[in-house]
Amino acid sequence: MGVEQMPPIAIDTEATTPVAPLPTVRTLQIGMRWQGSGAGGLDRVFHDLVDFLPGQGVAVHGLVVQPSDVATRTDGKIEAFAADGASLPSRLLGARRAIGRFVDGGHIDLVAGHFALYLSAALGRLGDTPLVQHFHGPWAQ
Repeated sequence: MGVEQMPPIAIDTEATTPVAPLPTVRTLQIGMRWQGSGAGGLDRVFHDLVDFLPGQGVAVHGLVVQPSDVATRTDGKIEAFAADGASLPSRLLGARRAIGRFVDGGHIDLVAGHFALYLSAALGRLGDTPLVQHFHGPWAQ
């Protein structure tokens, strides 16, 4: 039994059509604090996503509680929805108002929550806006 030799395979060198860029998805990211304002992995992940996602065609606007000058620090990408040291009811009301403002304005395609407590205050305001909830730390337990 001999070894059969296969005929050479022709490789098509025709140029490929460039792929059109994906449309930008506009997201509202709900965090807890801006990195450097407290300890924890949630703040680091939130910060890294805000930096990384725009390069992937995902527009990001974010909401956090502190620091109060976060909008200045981030060129307006992230804003605070409650004052530093605000009571829990004030933070929840601030989150509800701020999230509702973005959703009602029609400027958001997706809401991504990174801190369930703050997002929970606005669930009734989301309507049919898609939602992704991340659980960082022991909240999932």
